[in-house]
Amino acid sequence: MKTLKHYFDVLERRIVRSILTNFLVAKWLSRHWLRLYLRLYYYNWIGKHLCYANPRDLNQALIKLSWQNSHNAILRELIPMCADKYSVRKYIAEQGYGDTLNKLYGVYDNVDDIDFNSLPDQFVVKMNNASGRNYICTDKSKCNWPEQKQQFAEWLKDNTFGWQTGEWQYGLIKPRIIIEKYMEDLGDISLIDYKFQCFYGKAYDIFVCYNRGNAKDDQVKTGEVCYDCYDLEWNRTENISPEWHKQRQMVTRPQNLQRMIQMAEDCTKDIPYCRFDVYEINGKIVFGEMTFTPHGNIIDFYTDTYLVKNKNLLRL
Repeated sequence: MKTLKHYFDVLERRIVRSILTNFLVAKWLSRHWLRLYLRLYYYNWIGKHLCYANPRDLNQALIKLSWQNSHNAILRELIPMCADKYSVRKYIAEQGYGDTLNKLYGVYDNVDDIDFNSLPDQFVVKMNNASGRNYICTDKSKCNWPEQKQQFAEWLKDNTFGWQTGEWQYGLIKPRIIIEKYMEDLGDISLIDYKFQCFYGKAYDIFVCYNRGNAKDDQVKTGEVCYDCYDLEWNRTENISPEWHKQRQMVTRPQNLQRMIQMAEDCTKDIPYCRFDVYEINGKIVFGEMTFTPHGNIIDFYTDTYLVKNKNLLRL
């Protein structure tokens, strides 16, 4: 028999979900009552109440940190600048790593300003203020540019990203379109993301992402991205849940591992937490992005043991 508590929980979830799916309400709460909104967001996804006083794992600790950062005058300016995929380029150059920046073809406030004919045969279009809003062109002759322009225009007008996940930094970024060079050297298991988990300017470990579905090796089944985790000496760990690497392979140690670590630490020295992403193309480091709220701080690919253990890396 279902208890009264069960029906109360169902009603609570429905009320919370109705709040989160109403953009105007979500945006207002994120702007003015972020602490409360993050509590609702966490409950909606996890089904448990967030403990601000004593975070139980890394996810809860990162949520609390995000709220604290929003009230820190310095970080409230620095984090949006570094989360912006365009303005972060200046920041990276100022730290002495301008040579790692991918070639930029242009930055645009209006899609009509983009000269499609002047673009190379391969390029990547990104929104500077969002995650997942990308277009990868590997063959310009097959690109339906009018259709893509319409998509880009919709992205420019859409100001919802960030507010409904409580990721306040994205809501403070002016939307722009950036076009960069397509990174071609995919290797045997696709273009590899090296994502350094940094706490107070010290790299802790490396979250590795590969097999994104564009691998050259016919023996690698494509379509299932694989996540893995290595320590700073490039020893593979068991910190990723097995369901996230069903096609697990050993990833070759990058040639520039030590400089990657130094770069990640130099660029995050004034930041409590940051996931610092880079690639290695033909033996050269290429900067990716800086992320402050990975997966909206609902990280489900690490093991529970890892999440509980590493909550103490944050000095809240």
